[in-house]
Amino acid sequence: MGNFGYEYILDCVQCDNSKIIDLDNIKEFVKDLIKNTDMNELGDIKYEYVDEEMAEKAGKPYITGYSVCQFIITSSIVIHFCDGSNTLYFNLFSCKAFEKRKVKGLLLKYFNGRVTNESYVTRG
Repeated sequence: MGNFGYEYILDCVQCDNSKIIDLDNIKEFVKDLIKNTDMNELGDIKYEYVDEEMAEKAGKPYITGYSVCQFIITSSIVIHFCDGSNTLYFNLFSCKAFEKRKVKGLLLKYFNGRVTNESYVTRG
């Protein structure tokens, strides 16, 4: 089958709360990421805000925040932000190669924080 793609996973703590709750900042990050990794978006960015009622319904009261998905021609960018804990969970999956250093640098530029988990997987 061969190499199907690359998956980059980053978990960040101690993010700047004002930046992870700012939807315009989040959208700008996604646009900048696509530009700097030479990807191509596929449709509009999708986002939903998980409010306290939804989080309670899921039995996870600490997960309030935006969930974001941007399909790209080569796969997807998915990010979950948690307002209460100032954390974010990032995933980029693409069959097109990208520079991890650039991705991580942009993520920290837009949201600050400290990376606590970093995984890179070659799929296929």
